[in-house]
Amino acid sequence: MNRIPIPARCAFILAAALAAAGCAAGERAGGRPVRAVFRCEGGRSIEAAFSAAPDSVKLKLSDGRVLTLPRAISADGARYASEDESLVFWNRGSTAFITENGAGTYNGCAESAD
Repeated sequence: MNRIPIPARCAFILAAALAAAGCAAGERAGGRPVRAVFRCEGGRSIEAAFSAAPDSVKLKLSDGRVLTLPRAISADGARYASEDESLVFWNRGSTAFITENGAGTYNGCAESAD
C-alpha cells in the first residue's frame, strides 16, 4: 500500500485550508472582489475592494487617491500596507482606519450600507 508521509499530508491539508480561507474572505463566487464602503470622521470615506488573488485591497479615498495595497502580517484583523509601510489600511469587522507616516488620516471609519 502506498502511503503519503505524515508531513506531506499535513502540508497538503494546511495549504488547502489556507487557500479555501483566503478565497472565502477575499472574493465572492466567480472571482469578483468583495466591496465595502467605510464612512469616517470628518466626512471622509474609503471604498475598498478586497481580492484574494493576489491578496490585496484596492482603495478609493475621498481625497481622490486610488491605491492598491498588498496584505501584510497582522496579529488581529486585516492589515494592508505599502512596501515602505508609510501607508497602512487596517480593517477589523465593520471598522477600518488608515495611517500615513504613523499618523491617523482616516479615523473612526465604519462600514456603510452604500
